[in-house]
Amino acid sequence: MTVTLLASLEESPIGIWIRESEWGYPIVLVCHTLGMASLVGGTLAVGLCVLGNARVSHSWFSTMFRVAWLGFAVSLISGTILFTGAAQRFIGNPAFQVKLAALALVALALWLLAKRLRRDASPPAPEEAVVTRCIAAASILLWFGAIAAGRLMAYMR
Repeated sequence: MTVTLLASLEESPIGIWIRESEWGYPIVLVCHTLGMASLVGGTLAVGLCVLGNARVSHSWFSTMFRVAWLGFAVSLISGTILFTGAAQRFIGNPAFQVKLAALALVALALWLLAKRLRRDASPPAPEEAVVTRCIAAASILLWFGAIAAGRLMAYMR
C-alpha cells in the first residue's frame, strides 16, 4: 500500500472517528473481540474435535463453521475500521505483519479442513485422518500465533 492511500484512510471520516471519538475505538474494539471469540471459538472447537476423534454429526461441524463465518464478518469489518485509525503505524508494525501472515495461513488451513470434513461423510482412511488432524493442529497453532501477534501490536512499533 502506498503512503498516500494509508494517509487517506487515516484522514477519512471513519479514520478520524475511530481515532478521535471517545466511544468509537472502545465500541469497535469490543465488536472485534466478540467477532474473534466467535471465529476462533468456532474453529477451535472444530479443530479440537478433529484432534480428539470425537464423534459428532456433520451438521455440528456445519453449525460451528457458520458461527465462525459470522465471527469472521464482524472481525473483518471491525478490524478494517480499527486499521483506518492508524493505518501507517500498523502497516509498518512487525507484529501486524505476523498477524496478517498467520491469518492468511489459518484461512488456508481452515478452508482445507472444511473441505476435508465435507468430503469425509464416511470414516476416512487412516492416512487421510492423519492429514486432517495435522491441518486441525496447524490451524490451532496458527490461531495462537495470530492472537499473540495481535496483542503484541500494542507494544511494538
